[in-house]
Amino acid sequence: MIVIILAAGRGARLELGQKSKFGFSIPFLLLNSETLGQGRPLLRDEFLVENVFRALEGEGSLSYLFVLGYRFVENTPLLAFLAQKYGARINYVVNPWFAETNTAYSLHLALESLWHNGYQDDLLILNGDNYLCRRTWQRLRQERRQGGSFLVIDPVRPLTPESFKIKLQGGVILDMGKHLRPEESQGEFIGVSFWQRQHVPLLVEAVREMVASNRQEYYDRAFIPLSHRGLLRYVFLREGECWTEIDFPEDLRGLREILAQEDAAP
Repeated sequence: MIVIILAAGRGARLELGQKSKFGFSIPFLLLNSETLGQGRPLLRDEFLVENVFRALEGEGSLSYLFVLGYRFVENTPLLAFLAQKYGARINYVVNPWFAETNTAYSLHLALESLWHNGYQDDLLILNGDNYLCRRTWQRLRQERRQGGSFLVIDPVRPLTPESFKIKLQGGVILDMGKHLRPEESQGEFIGVSFWQRQHVPLLVEAVREMVASNRQEYYDRAFIPLSHRGLLRYVFLREGECWTEIDFPEDLRGLREILAQEDAAP
């Protein structure tokens, strides 16, 4: 399996340029207790992204492909550190137009890199600013064993204007995006999807067509036509299967709550 982690953005909405000692926005991969400006340790791992590496240890043959962008040169030593610490195979591509494109273009660069270099494997695609609790990772492992390509949806957490909402009918995605009203949505797509090897060429083509017409699109919307072809199933998180994105300063409260629950768990 190849794990694609999208981490090209600036993380400007976290306002770390004002709160951290570094004086500039921190790339997502460098998020840790120090760069988050916390007075006490916040993350049990040194870096936010280590949540992924720790959860996938022992999962068999894995390789990682990061999409970097903002201050990418400062991220590369961390990738070397992670490769050594976890014995992981790590590569990266750079989105030099991260400031004027969106996530669809970043995913496009990752998929084209794999495609043109002959890599063919299952894909796990993750947003780099996410943190998943242990129970959510356990659920993902169970669902992968069941087969099929799938998206992960949270139907529990209250929806906000920033939630990437999803509207389903009869197993087909009618629409996705922040523009949807909560009452017409079945939940929030959490930025985690799994793609079986045989479906990857169709995903490559869908994303390729999307960025050809609009580099400002969210990659998630490439899933809509694929759902109409019956390629996708939907994993709805249950109560206690928690996650959070680290987008705004207030999201740190959600991260603290997850860590506190896991520390209290037997």
